[in-house]
Amino acid sequence: MPNMEDISLNINEQTIESLLVPVLDQLANTDLEIPMLPHVASQVLLLANDPEANASKFSVLVEQDQILACRVLKLANSPAYGARYPIDSLHQAISWLGLNFLASTAFSFSVQAGVFEVEGYEQEVKGLWAHTLTVGLYSQAIAKRLGYNPDNAFLCGLLHAIGKPYVTHTVNLYQQNLKTRCPWKVLDRVINESYIEAGRQLAIGWGLPESVKDAIMFHDDLAFEKALSPTKGASITCLARHLATQLFKSVAGNEESLMALPVTAYLQAKKEDMLTWLDMQDSIQERVNPMLA
Repeated sequence: MPNMEDISLNINEQTIESLLVPVLDQLANTDLEIPMLPHVASQVLLLANDPEANASKFSVLVEQDQILACRVLKLANSPAYGARYPIDSLHQAISWLGLNFLASTAFSFSVQAGVFEVEGYEQEVKGLWAHTLTVGLYSQAIAKRLGYNPDNAFLCGLLHAIGKPYVTHTVNLYQQNLKTRCPWKVLDRVINESYIEAGRQLAIGWGLPESVKDAIMFHDDLAFEKALSPTKGASITCLARHLATQLFKSVAGNEESLMALPVTAYLQAKKEDMLTWLDMQDSIQERVNPMLA
């Protein structure tokens, strides 16, 4: 009698292959249907890379989207961000949190809310966003301590896995013709085999900064040294992913294993640096939660 586990494995492998086909075909033909960014998201992205950007321009822009404006104000007033008095205007929020951080966060809010439909996998995709937000915050902390641009590092970490919700969205469209949706465990395999190239093509289609494209393509342990950007966004993102994984697995930080990573040596991080980042787990979690609310 055949082993039920083997049958299940075979079915999963067949399912993975069938779901990968439409995604890989699009990637191979550079034929992705690039979703349109919400207007405010695209303008926020331009503003985040404008050296003449200021709080007034950002306020006027975000005020065009009432839901986004409310989320920004809610974030600024959340206990995790430690406002000493109630913040009731976007100008105050920018002064407290910083223009570049809020611009990147507002971009994330806008994309989360309006680009990818993921019916049936809402909680799992929320988990993807939670992970990338965590990577962004760790990237910011790493860059600050090591003397790199923290705003750029946050954006790189935030968007390094933007291909994941896109692949989920694409498979979901394909599954409309199927009787049942595949389990997330199967879909996760499809995502991990295709999200980097999907992210690369999204980055080109959306005109993301070169440093972000680098982080999207080279954030893996085996690839970070290929990145060309002087901001070191890819290698910082790589290390931040390891720290975020420690947090999500709810395990005590093992500084020895993290110190042994090639990317740690590449960034010339010291043991005291690593201990500082590991000690940030609770504060990082507290800062992520209001970004998802």
